[in-house]
Amino acid sequence: MSAISRYGHADLPAIRQILLDVHADAYATEMHDPFHQTEKFAWFVDHWEARPSFDCLIAFDTGQPAGFAYGATAALGRETWREHLSPTPTPGTTFALSELMVRPKWRGTGLAQQLHNTLLAPGPSS
Repeated sequence: MSAISRYGHADLPAIRQILLDVHADAYATEMHDPFHQTEKFAWFVDHWEARPSFDCLIAFDTGQPAGFAYGATAALGRETWREHLSPTPTPGTTFALSELMVRPKWRGTGLAQQLHNTLLAPGPSS
């Protein structure tokens, strides 16, 4: 893998089409399923990106996007697992991974695990 780049809330105009293109390739054989159609996925991208805590990684291999992972801080009141944890996390601090996709050419290379681990790793703002 050449590089993994990190993007935030303000970067969506620059990366939105990349996310849509990776999705289209990742689900090319399943576009008949309404859940995987580009229009529905575009809505999810816009929904998650609207959160100020939006965090996205895109992996590039020789300039081609190979996969991505993104998420944001879970919305208050949507942390349904909270009652099962002791002690409970501080409200508004739980990161929710929304999407992780790898294009077919890069599946089985460990890229999904690398994106997952990098996105969820504690960073300077954690």
